[in-house]
Amino acid sequence: MVRHIWAENTRRDLESVDPEEAVVLLPTGAIEQHGGHLPIGTDTFIAESVVRAAAAEGDDVFALPALPYGYSPHHGGVPGTITLSSETYLSVVSDVLSSLLEAGFEHLAVVNGHGGNRSLLNTAASDFRFEAGVSVATLSYWDLIAEEIATVRESTQGGVSHAGELETSLLLYLSEELVGDQREDFIREDHDGFGRTDLFGTAAVYYPQHFDEMTETGVSGTPSAADRETGERLFEAAVAELVAFTQVYPTWNE
Repeated sequence: MVRHIWAENTRRDLESVDPEEAVVLLPTGAIEQHGGHLPIGTDTFIAESVVRAAAAEGDDVFALPALPYGYSPHHGGVPGTITLSSETYLSVVSDVLSSLLEAGFEHLAVVNGHGGNRSLLNTAASDFRFEAGVSVATLSYWDLIAEEIATVRESTQGGVSHAGELETSLLLYLSEELVGDQREDFIREDHDGFGRTDLFGTAAVYYPQHFDEMTETGVSGTPSAADRETGERLFEAAVAELVAFTQVYPTWNE
């Protein structure tokens, strides 16, 4: 019997899968500080949970083991944070995808749970398309549920960022015992209207900073607005959207 969790299959199991029909999802996140109330594996844990749930509901959809380490120099030096260099991260992602392509799997997607990975993943996808002639997809789970978040969020602009309302709500639903009681809100400055303070805000200027320069707590957002019911609703929405994507993705290059 073929299992949706990639690593639980044998060689014989996977030999029975039609690689032209299968969709293979690589969850990727980060190991980095998330303030005093969320675990350092928050980004990876959420991405992997969404991918595993979507694979269980989809047809011919497989969840790879999560790539736990991401690109997190902006959290470097803080206890718990482990970062890869941009070159290493790109190489690891590219090697994983290349291995799957070599085995004949054509419909590959990286499901991201960490903002610092997003631009690198877009670069990796572009390199595959324009250097290797193969298209792979990259997406961040929160982008799938932007409309849902706008409907349910309690926080103002800046409240949904790092260890804020979104991530805290999701962790309260997925693993409440890992969420601490001390939820310290912090909305970082927007640099006179040119910077970005929220996952769903816009910014004319990209201005990288170390998190210690922005906040003493490691939080950027409003975790006090989080609750388990919101987390459940957002998680189910993310899974449903990812399942819908896997159903149409194999037709994109027909």
